[in-house]
Amino acid sequence: MSGKFKNVPVEKETTIIFELAAKLDDYDILHQKWSFDGIYAQSIIFVSSDIEHLSDEELKTFVVKSEIISNKTSITLSRKKDFTFVNFDFRIEG
Repeated sequence: MSGKFKNVPVEKETTIIFELAAKLDDYDILHQKWSFDGIYAQSIIFVSSDIEHLSDEELKTFVVKSEIISNKTSITLSRKKDFTFVNFDFRIEG
């Protein structure tokens, strides 16, 4: 991955299945599908400085309104120094 998302951290033992840099309205995002220990999920990743003016609830509401998320339940948000992760569509497969 190049550009503004080239340094997105990936936790040890996490496998990135798919990723695509895109736009969500005026925001640059990285959409990832990933797996970790039998859990499959997706993330929309923002550059933290791009969305620092939005509260957690405002950001979740913004993402939920997008067409990327079809399953609107169990959404988590994690703000890190450089990147903010909105995680969704958690599934356990075995």
